[in-house]
Amino acid sequence: MEQATKVEIERRIDIVLEMLLRGYTRREIVQFSAKEFGINSRQSDTYIRKAKKRIEREYDEKNYSELRRVHVARVIRLYKEALKKDDHKTAQRILKDIADLHGLYPPRKIEGTGKDGAIIIDISNALERAAELYGLDPLRVPETGDKERKPGPDMA
Repeated sequence: MEQATKVEIERRIDIVLEMLLRGYTRREIVQFSAKEFGINSRQSDTYIRKAKKRIEREYDEKNYSELRRVHVARVIRLYKEALKKDDHKTAQRILKDIADLHGLYPPRKIEGTGKDGAIIIDISNALERAAELYGLDPLRVPETGDKERKPGPDMA
């Protein structure tokens, strides 16, 4: 089998990146890659790793704040369009989204009970608690140089 060109490799990584963003598992990507590109699982893992690195670069702290500004601008534009069309229900939902983005509402508390009524789940501060448990900053986006995370169950 002949070796793929740099252009072909970049195209493959773009496809794998899109698959990751659409929620495909490692297994699904490996199967697709074997069928469509004629490569083994190790090469697929290399493409997956490179696609994830691209995601990390796109959403580093600097780009994340820019992404947030762009998102807010888009949401405000949608709000204005909803008002022009007298779609007040949509405008209200958009206002809530803007308020959520800026943290204007207190954290939501979600409670649930199990079959016997004994289990109560409170996830109002789940991100902060998880960050504290693992010694992380909940608002920090991992940088490209950070150690790669261990694969999850679908990556085995």
